[in-house]
Amino acid sequence: MAAGSAGLGNAGSPKAFPSGADYATALQNPAHVFRAPELRTCRVDTNKLGMPKPMSGNFASVFSLETTTGRRYALKCFTRYVPDQESRYHEISSQLSKLSMAQLSQPWKMGFEYLRDGILVNGSRYPVLKMEWVEATTLANWLEQNYSDRAATRRLAKRFADLTVDLDKAGIAHGDLQHGNLLVASDGTFRLVDYDGMYVPGMRGLRASETGHRHYQSPSRSEADFGPTMDRFSAWVIYLSLLALSVDPGLWAKLHEPGGEYLLLAEDDFKSPDTAPRFPELLSHTDQAVRDLAQAVRSLTWQPLDALPPLSTSQPVASTQPAAGVKASWMTSTPPTHATGARPGSLPGWLASHISAEGTPTPSPSQVPASPATSGSVRAEFSGRRFFDVVLLLLIPLSVLLPALLDVSGRLAPGAFPSTLVATFSGVLLLSLLGRRIRTESRDTRSRIRELEQQRRAAVNPSAEADRIQRERESFEKTESLRAATVAKKRRDLNDGMSRELASVNVTSADAIQAIDIKIANLSSDLQAAFTRALAPRQRTYVENELRKALISRANLSSIGEKTIANLAARGIRTAADFVDFRLTAGGGGGTNVVLVLPSGRTTRVPGIGPERARILKDWRSRRELLAAKGCPIQLTHQERDDIKSQVNRKKIKLEGERTTAAETARKMRDDVKRRVQRELEILETEDASAIMRAKTKRSSFDQQLADLQNSRLNLAIVDDALGRAREDQQRLSHMRYLHFVFTGR
Repeated sequence: MAAGSAGLGNAGSPKAFPSGADYATALQNPAHVFRAPELRTCRVDTNKLGMPKPMSGNFASVFSLETTTGRRYALKCFTRYVPDQESRYHEISSQLSKLSMAQLSQPWKMGFEYLRDGILVNGSRYPVLKMEWVEATTLANWLEQNYSDRAATRRLAKRFADLTVDLDKAGIAHGDLQHGNLLVASDGTFRLVDYDGMYVPGMRGLRASETGHRHYQSPSRSEADFGPTMDRFSAWVIYLSLLALSVDPGLWAKLHEPGGEYLLLAEDDFKSPDTAPRFPELLSHTDQAVRDLAQAVRSLTWQPLDALPPLSTSQPVASTQPAAGVKASWMTSTPPTHATGARPGSLPGWLASHISAEGTPTPSPSQVPASPATSGSVRAEFSGRRFFDVVLLLLIPLSVLLPALLDVSGRLAPGAFPSTLVATFSGVLLLSLLGRRIRTESRDTRSRIRELEQQRRAAVNPSAEADRIQRERESFEKTESLRAATVAKKRRDLNDGMSRELASVNVTSADAIQAIDIKIANLSSDLQAAFTRALAPRQRTYVENELRKALISRANLSSIGEKTIANLAARGIRTAADFVDFRLTAGGGGGTNVVLVLPSGRTTRVPGIGPERARILKDWRSRRELLAAKGCPIQLTHQERDDIKSQVNRKKIKLEGERTTAAETARKMRDDVKRRVQRELEILETEDASAIMRAKTKRSSFDQQLADLQNSRLNLAIVDDALGRAREDQQRLSHMRYLHFVFTGR
């Protein structure tokens, strides 16, 4: 039965794709698993155990191949089903082929070929992607080695901007712009790899097959965002990182964690720019260029993707001067200008025109405290004298005139005038304090201050609460990172353990099969040995008969006379068949005796037979035996030969059965290992998916808390502002201002 092609299983359901370990096992025999002639004779890069070595990929395992001609390819083997994968790659290939290298700023596009039934794994065929090999390093690795070279980083930022212009002009979006998919060649130009999520004009109306690396994507991106603008947020993020490093290389050590899956900014920076651990460093940088660009990227975090402006080579490039203490300038032919009266932190002029004013967030009515927190905008003044104010107006001069009149009329005791004046005037002043206090303006101001102070005390301290949330979030992310690392280690351990078990099974199976193959190969010699064994008794009988015909008396042997022949005959030795050998034994007096060995194994001593004559007899017998053996006419019959062949064939069939059993046992053992590990991996993936969903919910909770905190911060700022105005009003309605109002009415 021919191997099936993978894709849809029964009833159109997606068929499970092999794991990376399955592909590695299959690639041990390229001639068996590939159809393409060029790949059937290729060499696959292996690890220390001799197994094909996979490289990391997005929902795939990537292997390095070298053909017999020395050409290298990267082979991408998919580990999940994508419904319209073939048509997507066909459209991508068609669109990219229309872009000539002369049209591009740099040779960033890479050749590939989608092979629908490219590889045979576990009896089924699956698609693979044969990709052009490129000698380059990832953007993160390049920065790790070169971040201190400000000029090189500045050139790289310009090259990256040129790359995004190429894509934008062609109406293409990569879908996953990030440090691992941007490779930097030795000449400082980019190579763009991994086109799984790419959008080209012919894909309008489709949904994204992936949403890109989380540390480079807008918080609002989803699978519905699939079009020519979906790279813009990632482009701004990467450009900001390169530009900032070209101004201040020290930011790499400050903001980039060794081995981190980001450059300078990560997912939490985009979700909460003001409270994130890294973004504030760029927003408050000493260089104006970095601050402006960081503020621009910050403003993009809440914009829909299709509203973002493209990155282009006309955008500003960082100052070539050191960051510390020097205000950077945009190196453009026409320096950008800011609108008159622009508030601090507003977007630079070169970006503001791209972003709709409708995008500026304003508090909703529900976010603004109710009156009186917002009622202090009208300047507080005393107005409209009332009866008490008029009475006070009359009493103030009377408090001075009455003591004077009493003193002049002699009604006061000598020396009592000063004390009387102080008493009457103080009384009037006390009345004025009461008058000011009971004025509606004063009462309203005091009431407003009390209410605002009460609101201020009841309000959560945003900074402290933000610190608490941030600490809780950092603790959660640390725990989640440890959990993810543990899951990744378990996954690696399971795959590595499976590779070791499979390798052990393969070695054991190969040894057993090799031993059986040697036995099968030796069967031809075994057949000849069986023929020889079957003939041996008959041939011995023939030789013995011939030896009996060979009489010693007729042999004419030198030194063997009639007397010696008679002595031999007396001992029963007349023919070559009557003895087989001779031996030397010690005799009396230190001499040597000779005895002849009879066919029965017994020995006899013959008078007159010494060592010399014994050797003559032995040599004569050997010649007669050899002559008889050469002339033996006896052969096996056809039936006898067929019987022996049948025995050998039965042995061969048995060995072949053992070989088949050994191969089948090894296959079952491999399948058992794969099934067991696959079950464990599925359990691990299920637990990991549940944990990821819980983490996503937890992060959403943090985001909601921070969003609520933003409202609280806004409310608190409004309360503080209203409280300040209320206190200013209270100061404006002072006692002196009240007395002035009593006398003037204003």
